[in-house]
Amino acid sequence: MPILYKIIAWLQDGKGEFDFALIKENFSFFPSKYQVRILKILFRLKVNKLLDFGADEIVSFAEITEEKKSKGGCVCLSVIIVLNSIKSYLHNHKFLLERDMFNLAFSNIGKNFKEWLSVSDFFDICEGKKYYSFPQNCSRCIFPILDKSGRRWYIIKFPFNENLISIVKQIPGRCYHPKFCVWFIPGEQKQSAINLAQRNSFWFISKDMPIYCIGQDINKILHNCNINDIKSDNIHLATLKMSDEKMPEPYFCDGRESQKEGYRNTWWCLGHKPCSACCVHLHDANSWENYTLLDFLHILGIDLEEYSGTSDFVYGNYLKFVSLIDRFNMLLSRLYCHECGELLYPTNSTYAYYSVTRFHCENENCSQYDEDIYLNHCLNSHCKSIIDSRESSTCTNGLYICPKCGTCCSNVMFNGQIERLKKAGGYISQDLKEKTENKLGHLEKKEYFCYHCGEPIKAEIRTLTERFGMLDTDCSKCHKHIHYVVWLNNYKSGLDKR
Repeated sequence: MPILYKIIAWLQDGKGEFDFALIKENFSFFPSKYQVRILKILFRLKVNKLLDFGADEIVSFAEITEEKKSKGGCVCLSVIIVLNSIKSYLHNHKFLLERDMFNLAFSNIGKNFKEWLSVSDFFDICEGKKYYSFPQNCSRCIFPILDKSGRRWYIIKFPFNENLISIVKQIPGRCYHPKFCVWFIPGEQKQSAINLAQRNSFWFISKDMPIYCIGQDINKILHNCNINDIKSDNIHLATLKMSDEKMPEPYFCDGRESQKEGYRNTWWCLGHKPCSACCVHLHDANSWENYTLLDFLHILGIDLEEYSGTSDFVYGNYLKFVSLIDRFNMLLSRLYCHECGELLYPTNSTYAYYSVTRFHCENENCSQYDEDIYLNHCLNSHCKSIIDSRESSTCTNGLYICPKCGTCCSNVMFNGQIERLKKAGGYISQDLKEKTENKLGHLEKKEYFCYHCGEPIKAEIRTLTERFGMLDTDCSKCHKHIHYVVWLNNYKSGLDKR
């Protein structure tokens, strides 16, 4: 189609002749990378006031007629998910659920679909976990004390330095204590104390210290302080370094800034572990090739802030959705037959928490043709692992075992299934009733099984290995090694009522 080559030439630099209706009409015939580029250019044009469109108009790019499908038209999954997420948030103030994304994925791909399924291109990629490294020794420190009258003073301790002395002398109300060789400045000069610390590499302590600290060694003073408070107040001394912890690839940053006192400049993400840097931010028009769903929503004027009674969570709903995208991609990566490599297709299910957990291969020439495969997230949402029946066995309750944390079933899960079936008017089996009534869930009883063969792990072995949050042993039956990160199961709030 000559018309497509004309548009592709325009796409190389986003300049030249532009026809919005023409691009929209032919959008589904472009390769995936060009569909992504088109969307980002359209939003750049909107920012530069060279084009105007509303949310509903841009969302329609994800729609494709059966006629276009028959001619080879196809909208890539990333575009479908992102545009439908905008639509859902605009009309319902909610992003898509995982079952919504599955429905969109399988309703828009044909039986001969060959591309690798994933959602990408519209989210900030995690650069890896980072942490702040602080100097081990210190010779400069500022901390507050209260005198006998209750007045606050900031104590400035440092070795002799003419330049620092001249700076301190410029602070109103300062005075020198010759016995302890320290400077005092009034509590009203707190900002001056902070500025001095940040510009001259002082440790700054914000909480009042005992008066006897005036004569103590600085490192001893720091040793008696809350380490998290100290770190939060002294980012100016830190060097940001990359952690050795490996992240899944690709993994999109979903770090939520801590609201807890003493954890400022800390974000919580994968594995419920802290990170000292967040990659999520807005991009300007000059960085349009890095535009994300967050940028699209911002350009469209859609408010994303989440409010609670005590604090504000900037982009709270958005970050939860990015976390879901990461989980969704982990599941998509398993949707391929181990035998022939073809895409697995869903088998109808109404029993599970997520609407699609059973899959099968539809390649009639494959030895695994039509065999049932169970794929789902781990029962514990803090685990972030995928349970795949091709590599996991079941416990004595018939539930598949997570190869990472060892979770298989819980009383919370059984109760959740009963509640859902009651609401839906579904059939509640006698087996499920007995498991619920007799509280047969294994998680609450800390009973673990080998995910290789399903053999119970002896209690004495669990006791010896669990003390450090790990269960590390060889199976007594199949003799294969088992390594479970069982401390992940301590987060009760993370249990899904699946």
